[in-house]
Amino acid sequence: MEHSDLREADLEGANLTSAEMSGVDLRGANLRGSNLRGAKIFDAKLQHADMRLANLSSASLEKSKLDQATLEGANLSHVSFLNGSLRKATFSGAVMNDVILTGADLRDADLSLANLRGAKIDGANIKGASLRDAILGRVDLSSANLSDADLSRANLSLASLRGADLNRAGLEDAGLSGADLRGVSLKGANARGALFRGAILGGADLRGANLSMANLRWANLKDAKLRGADLTGADLADAEVSQEQLANVKSLEGAVLPESLTSGKLSEQEIPLLRKQELPDESLEPVESDVPVESLEGD
Repeated sequence: MEHSDLREADLEGANLTSAEMSGVDLRGANLRGSNLRGAKIFDAKLQHADMRLANLSSASLEKSKLDQATLEGANLSHVSFLNGSLRKATFSGAVMNDVILTGADLRDADLSLANLRGAKIDGANIKGASLRDAILGRVDLSSANLSDADLSRANLSLASLRGADLNRAGLEDAGLSGADLRGVSLKGANARGALFRGAILGGADLRGANLSMANLRWANLKDAKLRGADLTGADLADAEVSQEQLANVKSLEGAVLPESLTSGKLSEQEIPLLRKQELPDESLEPVESDVPVESLEGD
């Protein structure tokens, strides 16, 4: 079937296990419920294909084009989409454990409710995508572009987002316990109510971010930029953060600060006491979290 022209073909429920389909043209094809387990579909054209509920576990779709394809509820465990194009593709509710999306183009894709635990998505372009309620535990998102993405209520516990772009991203009520966020840019992000317990945010850029009601207990914020950040009602107990870093935040009303800075919640009358000159930028240094891993699992 290699290099075959199967545009708009009806292959619903077909058994294509371990099929050799490299270079095939399946644009607009109906592959709903088909079995493509272990298939080799390198550099194929699958734009607008219907692959709902299909089984593609362990298949190879490297460099393939799946723009606007529909893969709702599909089994994509251990699939390789290395350097693939998946713009505006729909993966809602798909099983994507240990999937490889390194360098893939996922702009404006729908990954809501998808299970991506253990996936490799490093260096991918996920700008504007929806990952609402997605499971992203232990995922590698280092250096990924997640700007303007919606990660509301997503579970990113112990994920690696080192150097990722999360500018203006939606992280409301997201779980990032124990996540590695060193050098991440979260400028203008909305992380209201997010869980950053034990997260490593060394050198992160949080300027203008909404961190109101966020849980930053035990978080490492060494050298993080917090100018203009809203920390209203945030929990910073036992967090590694300096008085100078908090000097130019937007609000600390009702925030719980580390005992080394103050005790209890901070009132608006006390906030001016923290207004000091912001520290100059320094190069990012490796930092480690002292929080036991087992206490971070399952958020």
